[in-house]
Amino acid sequence: RRPELPSSQPLRKVLQAEDLTEQQKKSIAQHLEEAVEKAIEKELLGLDIVHLLLQAFCEVATDSQLTQLAEQCMDGAAYLLSSKAGAEALSRLLGIANAKQRKALCRDLKGKFAALAKNAVDYVVMIRLATTVDDTVMLSKSMVAEWLQDIEDLCFDKYGHKVLAWLLQPDDQRLFSPYERKCVALPSPTSLKAPEARRQELVRMLKPAIRGVFLQKPLEAAGDNSAKDLLTAYLAADWDEELIAVILTAAEQEAKKDDLGLLNNGTVTTTMLILLKLEPEQGPKLAQPLWESCLKPHAVLAAASRCAFLMLAMLKSGSMKESIVATLREHKSRIEKAANEAEASGSKVNGARQLLAAA
Repeated sequence: RRPELPSSQPLRKVLQAEDLTEQQKKSIAQHLEEAVEKAIEKELLGLDIVHLLLQAFCEVATDSQLTQLAEQCMDGAAYLLSSKAGAEALSRLLGIANAKQRKALCRDLKGKFAALAKNAVDYVVMIRLATTVDDTVMLSKSMVAEWLQDIEDLCFDKYGHKVLAWLLQPDDQRLFSPYERKCVALPSPTSLKAPEARRQELVRMLKPAIRGVFLQKPLEAAGDNSAKDLLTAYLAADWDEELIAVILTAAEQEAKKDDLGLLNNGTVTTTMLILLKLEPEQGPKLAQPLWESCLKPHAVLAAASRCAFLMLAMLKSGSMKESIVATLREHKSRIEKAANEAEASGSKVNGARQLLAAA
């Protein structure tokens, strides 16, 4: 007999305990399978405790066991979306479910796809659906159609933007956590369509709507902690000339405000720094017009603000360095004064100090 029960550990961790023999692990897995089967027979898929059993069993089950489990429980799979453990179990089952079972699940979720994409637990399952279902025509009439009706909210949502961003820049380490990437990358042997073909078919339907949101609210998106990641994912996938022009026009208008408006927003600055790195050698330019039209005319104010970090990034460009340094030298005394005043009021002026050192 073991000296103490592992009640302080999640069930899934018990199966990974180093002091368990292979036979003990096999026995626990067998008991789990029996418990799961009984729970399904008694129609208990709505209970969180059953979700924990499913989560643990799915992690150790063989493909044949998962296939059998899918046959038993996919009819009630929608109930699993009420907990994180259930959602993780469903993510695994989606990889082994057949086309008919996936289609039935989508039918059960009708009217709920937008809410699920914005749910802290279920958004990963939505990504998993988008990466495992072969019938993109069916998805376009159900899941994607509902997303399009709520596209602006999804773009600005903490979780919804991740669903859209995955389709634009799948498995991007900068955008997605190791947990998210692991969940989406679970095996999917019953998905037959080429992953890139599936993705492109879905992107073709979603991209114009996402683009429309950003054309209407370019700097609002750049200043939002969620939408900025989707915006950078969009432009990493397609350096869109019209969208770049709209961003520059909006930035020019903000630069005319006494405090530089949204250009002096920390999140906007971070987004712009990412976009400056994304700017391709060929194609529409961002850095040069951003300097010429937005920052140079307001050099003193910009240098003493968060925009200083944009100017520091631009200094690394050989084609712009001469113009920026000349402007800094021309206004050096005024920039020093502005920096001192900002510092005296409690603001950090590290960027301004670095610019002055470079002048």
